[in-house]
Amino acid sequence: MKKIYLACAAALLSSFTFAQSDKERNQLTLTTQQKKEILAGVDPAKVMRSHSRGSCDTLVTELTGGNSYNGNMFDMNALNLLTLETFSVTVDGTVNIAIYYRNGTYVGSTTTSAGWIFLDSAVVTGAGLGVPVQVPVSLGLTLTPSTTYGFYVSATDPAATFHYTDGTAVGTLHASDANLQFFEGHGGEWPFNLNNQPRVFNGNVIYCLGGVGIS
Repeated sequence: MKKIYLACAAALLSSFTFAQSDKERNQLTLTTQQKKEILAGVDPAKVMRSHSRGSCDTLVTELTGGNSYNGNMFDMNALNLLTLETFSVTVDGTVNIAIYYRNGTYVGSTTTSAGWIFLDSAVVTGAGLGVPVQVPVSLGLTLTPSTTYGFYVSATDPAATFHYTDGTAVGTLHASDANLQFFEGHGGEWPFNLNNQPRVFNGNVIYCLGGVGIS
């Protein structure tokens, strides 16, 4: 009888899967050469940095964590003419953060650099889960009303822990204010290898009212 109980207990335990982050269960790590080839397809930014801005504000996306890897892709839609200044991220340790964007939705472009435009990058010293730290750049990117833009915010170190949250469905409106809408997206490996969805970027979107000139 004791053996039967033990066998049943073992079977029960084997039926459970322990929660793992996207980073822990990933099986698609890119080689150094693959990363170079992918990044070679990114266009440089064509944004003029000097401009006149109105009042500025911050949209908090999510800070609850629960999952992590190297970065996120997501869409945003401006409700008024805005200038995107930077993002705040929730990461562990000191890491370099790169920021890309594209005109139109990111959906369909999670594993390719084609059509993505590099904006800027900078090193941040993270404060861990739930504490967003501002990326020290001035992006100066104009967001025109009723236009969808895709964004990719990621640590450039495959060993980095970039916190984010499981979502409900890609494209679901997750956070908004009077000027900006933020939608659920993907999470995954640096660079341009995001296969996990739906995921919600954890951090802040920092923007100002008004636009900038485009070179």
